[in-house]
Amino acid sequence: MRTGNIGAFKLTHVASAYYKGDERNPQLQRIYGTAFKNKTEMDAYSKCWKRPRSAIIARLVRKMGLFAIDTEYVGPGLPLWLPKGTAIAEELEKLAKETEFAAGYVRVKTPHIAREKMYLTSGHLPVLYADSMFPPMEVHEHQARRKRRCQRVPRRSPSAIFSRP
Repeated sequence: MRTGNIGAFKLTHVASAYYKGDERNPQLQRIYGTAFKNKTEMDAYSKCWKRPRSAIIARLVRKMGLFAIDTEYVGPGLPLWLPKGTAIAEELEKLAKETEFAAGYVRVKTPHIAREKMYLTSGHLPVLYADSMFPPMEVHEHQARRKRRCQRVPRRSPSAIFSRP
């Protein structure tokens, strides 16, 4: 196909590698893509390859035993890390901590949720991540205290039932 006949194209992914595999050499970029005569052909191709790719990934995940997704109990897209996956995740976190420490960073821990004021102070709102964050929850202080007194707190996390051998 001549480039003049390309009516639609799609970048599929990018990759990088060091020249001759040596990290002291410059990093090279590869850009992968596909080209079609028109958008209809491109959409048909994308639709054909989307399903098999997802099925292959799902099969690999099950075979490797890294994590499970239980949409009924936990929710879609929320992995329950199995022992092998947990080991990999912990090694990655350890590497991240070592890299941050070597670069002079100091770690802090924050709650998973906080008042809107914190996100305004940090700059996450309104500029940086407003479009990708959940909207604020409205919780009245007197309701939160009353609920806290009435709730029964389980001794173990509900997700612990999934990790028993």
